[in-house]
Amino acid sequence: MTTAFYLLPGARLPRTAAARLLETLSPSEACALAAIGRGAGDTREQRLAGPAFARMPHFAWIWRVLGRSAEAPSPAPYDWLDAGGPPLDAQIWTLEPYALDERGRIKSASPPASTAERIAQLAAIEPILQRASCRLQILEDRWFVSRRESWAAEAAPLEAAVGLHPEALRRSGPDADRISRLEAELFEALRRAGASRDAAGLWFGGGGRPEPLFPPTTIRTLAADEGALRGYARAAGVPDAAVCCVGSDRSEWPKAPEGDSIVVISELYPAWLAEDWQSWRKALPRAAERLEKWRDAARSRRCSDHVTVLFGRMGAATLLPRRRSALDFLRAPANQKPEAWIVDSYEEDLSLK
Repeated sequence: MTTAFYLLPGARLPRTAAARLLETLSPSEACALAAIGRGAGDTREQRLAGPAFARMPHFAWIWRVLGRSAEAPSPAPYDWLDAGGPPLDAQIWTLEPYALDERGRIKSASPPASTAERIAQLAAIEPILQRASCRLQILEDRWFVSRRESWAAEAAPLEAAVGLHPEALRRSGPDADRISRLEAELFEALRRAGASRDAAGLWFGGGGRPEPLFPPTTIRTLAADEGALRGYARAAGVPDAAVCCVGSDRSEWPKAPEGDSIVVISELYPAWLAEDWQSWRKALPRAAERLEKWRDAARSRRCSDHVTVLFGRMGAATLLPRRRSALDFLRAPANQKPEAWIVDSYEEDLSLK
C-alpha cells in the first residue's frame, strides 16, 4: 500500500474568521470545503512548530517525515543547496531585507535594483560581516551568510513573518541578541550606502548546517515550490528527477518508482499570511480544484491511501482515510465536514498580532 500526502499550508483559520466563513458560505466555497474533506474518515490534530517557526508548520511536518527528527527545521542551508550552492562545512543563514506596507506590516523587499546599488551596498556590509566571522554569498539575487562557528539560535525565514508587525519577528537561543545587534549594524550601513527608502530592516533567518538525513526516506516523490522543502527531499535521498516545483498549473507527479508521495499546494498560503480573508476565500475553490487534480494523478500512480494535511499557525489537522472493510458498499461515502478541521486549535498558543 502506498500513500499520497496533500499538504495545504494556511488552510486553518482563526476562530472568528472560520465562523464568518461557515456562516456566509457561497455554493462554490461549500463545494471546495466538501472536496477537501472528501474520502476522510477521521481527523487527527498535531502541534508541530515552536515559537520560532510559527506560521510555517508545514516545514516542520516535512522535516519530521523526511528526517525523522523533531528538532526545529533549518531551511536556509537547504535553500542554498536547491539554488545551486555548493556543499559547505559551515552554518548558513539567509539575510533578507524587508519593507513595510501601508499598515506598518512586513512585506518582502526586492534586492537592489541596479548593479551600482548592489556594489555600494555589498561594499558597506561585507567588512561588518567579516568582523563577525561571516561570509556573504549571493545566489539568484538572494543573500546567504555562512560562518564556520555556528550561532546558537533558531529563527524562521522572513516569509513566516509577512503580514505581521516587525515586533513579531522572533528568534530564540543564547546568540539571539547578538544576531539582532549585527542586523541593526548592517542595516544602518545599508542606509548610509543608499538603501531604498522603503527598506525597514534586515532579518537573519533559517540558519543551520546542511547534512544528509539518515536513514534515507521511504518517500519517493515530492512536489513543492519552496526551495528548502525540495532541498530537504534531496538530502533525505529522494532522487533529483523525483523532486519538482508545483507552479501555477502542474498536477502531475514526477516519474519515480511506486511509493509514498508528497505535494504542497500553497494557493491559500499568501492570503493566510497576510490575514486577508477575502482573498483567502477567493483562492479556496482553486485550491480545492488543484487538490482534486493531484488526487486523480496519485490514483494513476496506484496510490491506495490519500491523506490531506491542513496547517494553521503552529500545527495541523490530518484527514485520515476511512479504514476499508467488506461492508464499504453499504456505507455512504466518507466526507469530513469543515467544522472538524477549519478552526485552528493552536492559534492561542502564540499571539503574533
